[in-house]
Amino acid sequence: MRSKTPAAGPAISPEGPKTRRSPKGQQRRQQILDAAMEMFAQGGYAGTSIASIAEKAGLTLPGLLHHFPSKMSLLLAAMEERDHETGRLLAAEAEDRDPTSGRLQSPDGLTWRRVLDDARRVMRHNAGKRNLVQVFAILNGESLIDGHPAQPFFRRRSAYLLSFMQAAFQAGIDAGELRPDLDPRQLAYELIAMMDGLQIQWLRDPEDVDLAAGFDAYVRRLEQSIRAQPDG
Repeated sequence: MRSKTPAAGPAISPEGPKTRRSPKGQQRRQQILDAAMEMFAQGGYAGTSIASIAEKAGLTLPGLLHHFPSKMSLLLAAMEERDHETGRLLAAEAEDRDPTSGRLQSPDGLTWRRVLDDARRVMRHNAGKRNLVQVFAILNGESLIDGHPAQPFFRRRSAYLLSFMQAAFQAGIDAGELRPDLDPRQLAYELIAMMDGLQIQWLRDPEDVDLAAGFDAYVRRLEQSIRAQPDG
């Protein structure tokens, strides 16, 4: 039985029901998010004060709090923005949002080939978004600390990615396209780990690591190793 498998990571809504915003208000909100991304990238969550974000955005603290009532809501909005950008890249055909889950919807039957192709596209896209990748990497690591406000977000996100990747790889095994001895969940873990780990190496040494080309080469090797061999 096929199940619905979203093509992008989960998105959460830290601010409750969406309200209509004026163009000026939307522009100001994006200005705050851009400043938050930069400040979180420099100091992480614990090392960044909401007052410093307000200063970076050219606002008073009360002005910022009008849009985001707490540093936690700003953090979650920044993470949501990151996932929405990836979702727009990968799932333009599935922009309809489920109001109960806040997640992008996508067609049934996401294939293992689409999973690998989308992973390539994400890494090529991320190669031009260093600041965004740095924010995500730092907060992902920080979220391992018990009680960190981003911990629920990353736990949900990890479970979500594993679920649809595992389902796509299992479907490939069932269809005889992938080797029957493969563990689809372990394969999903490996793919996610490679994406996260290569991005960290790229952030640390961008002159020596070609993020897009390195990941493309890995996926080519992976695809060759997991394909089912013809009989005989």
